[in-house]
Amino acid sequence: MDKKDTQNNGPESPRYEDPLRKLGFGVFGGSDLELKATSSYPPVAELYQGFYTDIEVDQKAGRSFLIGAEAIIGSSVVSRADKSEGKDIRLLLDRDGKIIGCIRGEDASRLNDLEANGFKICCYLALVTYTVADRSFGGQVGWMAFYPGASSEYLQAFTEFTKNIADRISHGTRPRLRLQQNQLGKVLESGGTWFFTNDEASPRLPKGTQSYKRKKSLTDNLVAVALVHRPGCTVAASVFWVALIALIVWLIVMWVRH
Repeated sequence: MDKKDTQNNGPESPRYEDPLRKLGFGVFGGSDLELKATSSYPPVAELYQGFYTDIEVDQKAGRSFLIGAEAIIGSSVVSRADKSEGKDIRLLLDRDGKIIGCIRGEDASRLNDLEANGFKICCYLALVTYTVADRSFGGQVGWMAFYPGASSEYLQAFTEFTKNIADRISHGTRPRLRLQQNQLGKVLESGGTWFFTNDEASPRLPKGTQSYKRKKSLTDNLVAVALVHRPGCTVAASVFWVALIALIVWLIVMWVRH
């Protein structure tokens, strides 16, 4: 592999074996053979787009959601287009349909246009922040939009790709969401398992703002299972973990005394 290219773009995941390596070509060498290998696919923008955005959080419903058990890093967030203010807005909703926040501007227009043209919009919670001065909550979400009508193989590959990326987000990493044309080919050829193992740098937070949630915790794993199988178990799951932690603390105290 070309060392220079590796430093600029990051190594590839081990699950994808690039056939061009056997012929002595770098991952991003730009050779004629490599270009031909990806020219059979439509332009990446016609099939897939991905990026991160900040959330404009509603400090009532949104605050309650973000500090609650259901706001799990890497979990899917419902979104929908809205033009009630005369401009493109992308609303973010909790499981009960309450508005927790939105995004505005070019990113909102872009997502709404993609959805109107048949793209599937996937949104995942990537970060929750807290600002001390005004005691407000904020955050970021990762967006991945893909066109499911291209072919069944593309649909399966992108579905697997978004699932894998969401899982990596849940572990506190910040995987790259944007794809170049040759990277698109690798995603499709691998069935969605390919990705760069080098992640983006974490966003720089303003002074006075700190990270409140950045990865899924052990408690979140139990809550996530409860939400999928039995939504009413969310409270029970939280109570179980609180009781378990209290029991562990009590046992430690009793052991120290003796």
